[in-house]
Amino acid sequence: MRGRLRSSAQAVVLASKFSMGVERNDMTLQYGTIRNSIELQYGTIGDFVMGLEGIVGKVPCEDPNALGIEMEKEHCQNDNSRNIFEASNYGTKTTPEVEFYFVKEPNGAKAVEAKKRLFHATLGLAGAPPDDSTWPSETRNSEKPRVPYGPEAFKRDLEERNSKLRQLNTPPLATDEFIATRLYTGPMYECYCAVLRGLKITCFAKKNLE
Repeated sequence: MRGRLRSSAQAVVLASKFSMGVERNDMTLQYGTIRNSIELQYGTIGDFVMGLEGIVGKVPCEDPNALGIEMEKEHCQNDNSRNIFEASNYGTKTTPEVEFYFVKEPNGAKAVEAKKRLFHATLGLAGAPPDDSTWPSETRNSEKPRVPYGPEAFKRDLEERNSKLRQLNTPPLATDEFIATRLYTGPMYECYCAVLRGLKITCFAKKNLE
């Protein structure tokens, strides 16, 4: 992999690691378009056996308490953290940095700065966005737009579900794992799936991620 956003992937699978951060030109789909047809690409039994870590590598920190720190580094401090991409389902133009703070701390100062950078990059304007509360919006399927809630808004629901997990002798979901799962349900799925589905294929269509 070229560049790393590694901590979010296995957290998405309710484990504790994930990887994004490929260079923009390396982001691909799991299928390739050839002469207006779609050819599905499949891995091997060896790919299945080696598991997620075999594809994206080990999480760069062994301490589970440091997972959130690594996730922030990967989404916000990499060369591609401010690369603009568009979510194909909702047409949202955003960056990994903006998406991380949308989920982690939407009302924080870092979120405001991230949105300013995106605003300047897309419109080439100086100064702050028209409204600091403004986030990248959907341009398609926008009947029910998303709302920027931080982890604290889900605390009660998370505690209830973790209680049920404990009753099943299953490890509870940590806050950072919950954040990673929420990231996956938003535009970041484009980047994550580019890694998880794109690394092993030989024939593919390049995704138009700017």
